Amino acid sequence: MQNRMPLVEAMLKYKNEKVYPFHTPGHKGGRGMEALLKNELGAGAVAMDVSLMSELDDIHAPSSYIMEAQNLAAQLYGSDRCFFAVNGTTGAIHAMLMAACKAGDKILVPRNAHRSVAGALLLANLEPVFAMPEYDAVFGINTQITPQAVEAMFTRHADIKAVLVTSPNYYGQAADLKAIAGIAHAHNAALLVDEAHNLVERGREMYSARLVKEDFLAVKKIVKAMERHEKRPEVHYILRKFEKSLEAANRVLLAWKKECDEFEVISDAGTLEFALLRVAGDYELVAKEYPVLPECDTILSLYFDVRRFLTVLEKFDESDRIYLDYDEERKFRIKIQCMDPSGCLKEVMERVQSTIFFSATLLPIRYYKEQLGGEKEDAAVYAKSVFLPEQRKVMIARDVTTKYTRRGAAEYEKIVAYIDSFISAKEGNYLLFFPSYRFMDEIVTRLPNRENQKILVQMPEMREREREEFLEAFSEETDKSVIGCCVMGGIFSEGIDLKEECLIGAVVVGTGIPMVCHERELFKDYYEEKKGDGFSYAYLYPAVNKVFQAGGRVIRTINDKGAILLLDERFMQKQYQDLFPREWYPFDVVNCEKMKELLAEFWQE
Repeated sequence: MQNRMPLVEAMLKYKNEKVYPFHTPGHKGGRGMEALLKNELGAGAVAMDVSLMSELDDIHAPSSYIMEAQNLAAQLYGSDRCFFAVNGTTGAIHAMLMAACKAGDKILVPRNAHRSVAGALLLANLEPVFAMPEYDAVFGINTQITPQAVEAMFTRHADIKAVLVTSPNYYGQAADLKAIAGIAHAHNAALLVDEAHNLVERGREMYSARLVKEDFLAVKKIVKAMERHEKRPEVHYILRKFEKSLEAANRVLLAWKKECDEFEVISDAGTLEFALLRVAGDYELVAKEYPVLPECDTILSLYFDVRRFLTVLEKFDESDRIYLDYDEERKFRIKIQCMDPSGCLKEVMERVQSTIFFSATLLPIRYYKEQLGGEKEDAAVYAKSVFLPEQRKVMIARDVTTKYTRRGAAEYEKIVAYIDSFISAKEGNYLLFFPSYRFMDEIVTRLPNRENQKILVQMPEMREREREEFLEAFSEETDKSVIGCCVMGGIFSEGIDLKEECLIGAVVVGTGIPMVCHERELFKDYYEEKKGDGFSYAYLYPAVNKVFQAGGRVIRTINDKGAILLLDERFMQKQYQDLFPREWYPFDVVNCEKMKELLAEFWQE
């Protein structure tokens, strides 16, 4: 197991020494940089933008930190050696093609590939098989090679050894990598998918689409203004036609709006599909006449939403539902909701020889196998943890809850007492996870203001710089305990590694059960009919995954030691405990006094 980042660690050490540099780059660790740019890039990142120096090793002849990092990378990928790319992307492309192919191999290359690829073909003595990218007449640009083009090339050249794709391209357009990977990997290749626990929800959204009625009116208003200023009769006609198609789509949505009070499931999209086809077609005619559209973002956003809706509608089947509702601003919308992404994901997997999904929290495994398109005979491996049981103390509070019916000042004070005792048992850094921003505010405002503690609070829509500063606080040398207050399932619930003394404990407040809403109830009804257990599929399984992710922040390396406190009596129920990772056994059911005793023993060991 690898748990070190030598080069990053060296750069952080250099940064934290607060050296005043007299070397390049000229911004001097951000001191000489414009505040706007510094804020956008992040002060922490700028401070690590440094030149070649002995403190950080030499990329051209590594002997310390860089060499160690390269050796670790080689071990990770099972290669003999690893060399970090220098001198920009051109050198990296040369190295990539020379490493992937042998002299004389055929490689499929898009005709609009960067000129560095031509250099690589000559250096590596490769035989290119060129494929023409698609031409977008609306925008007047070459886009990406299509899966159909790749398939055709493999038919004509069965001995192609590699496929080169630049995605996204310079215009920000992405290729259909799923389909292209399927074709390229048809010959003994594996598709690896990390963080697979997120793929269920992302898969549902990937194969869902939404339209907002008011967006059609907004674009119609822009088009009418364009009509007033357009002097070309033929173009004026096209604009008028586009306006009418927008109005037609709006009328269909308006008719549904008049019949929909809050939420309504409908059987199909009816005449809306035809109206949307007209909107998309008329927009493309308009775009040909206007190289630069007024209020382009508004118009393009609707166009792409319409295209996505039509694409999803084309694949509509029994695993989908169409519903009408209103957003937070009371705007009327229609949504095609993918209820079960397994069929679509299975189509992708069938294009490759094998697929491996991995995550620390694929529990229950049966649920994830179903949702990710697996079959009963597919292997499911629960790898044994390398961490010792004595490294982790898991406790469940028996006498507090976050149930809506019990929320109030008295319950909040009990939760505060648990948290205060937990984080006071040992000096160190802790993360507190709450079910919502509102609930977090109720608790944070009640926490004692202690001089030896620094409390950080996650804010909605934090910028990248703010996120970095939040996490950096856990790594800084300080005489205060850092207490991070976060929302469960948010940006600090997964994908962060606070190792050893950077984090010694986590409190999970609540079970993570999603709020009851129309869409969630739709899931519940669907899975109740399909599986006979709608509550688990719609509420329980997504909830416990958030809990496991939050608790999983504590033990990241073999040197870590930490405590996890679950603050909700519902965790004592069998339906929750049956889903616990086996690493959370044995756990202790406690009251506040018992928790203090166990923590004292745990931290003395």
